[in-house]
Amino acid sequence: RTECIRSAHWEGLQMCKALCQDLEPVKPGFTPLTKHQKRDLITKAMHKQLQVSRDSGMGQGVDRHLMALGKVAQGVTPLSGKLCVPNSHDLPSFMQEEPYSASARWLMSTSNVTTPWNVLFNFGPVCDDGYGVGYLVHDESIPVNVTSWHSSKVSDSALMASSIEAAFYMMKDTLDD
Repeated sequence: RTECIRSAHWEGLQMCKALCQDLEPVKPGFTPLTKHQKRDLITKAMHKQLQVSRDSGMGQGVDRHLMALGKVAQGVTPLSGKLCVPNSHDLPSFMQEEPYSASARWLMSTSNVTTPWNVLFNFGPVCDDGYGVGYLVHDESIPVNVTSWHSSKVSDSALMASSIEAAFYMMKDTLDD
């Protein structure tokens, strides 16, 4: 069973703000974080993400459950023999509201299937203007493959790939002594 592992949490936001502090214009009263403080924020974000991953693996995520409830509301069951195209009138009222529909649109969909024999892993986008990011975690490298639809006027795979690479280097510089 799979579950969506959400990566948007307070600890991750604080880590990103700390790592990107040098990219923002300096404002009066600004005190930059030290390398040690940034490392602490990376550690906190990693611990939070590990907990979110463990919770999702134990069935404590919400996305698959909500998707199943929406399908049942539309009359789609294992015995119904149909794969219903969503009709918003059949959905519970909270599933028709903007916050729910926004949370169900995955602009970045990622997957990791690390094995010693894989040198590249691909994963496709799940919405028209989104990205698919397949990655592998090896001892000496993290190969990343970014995909998007050519027809999108918003997504840009090359820009996303270079941004991910820049983020890796920011983290490396922070974690190196």
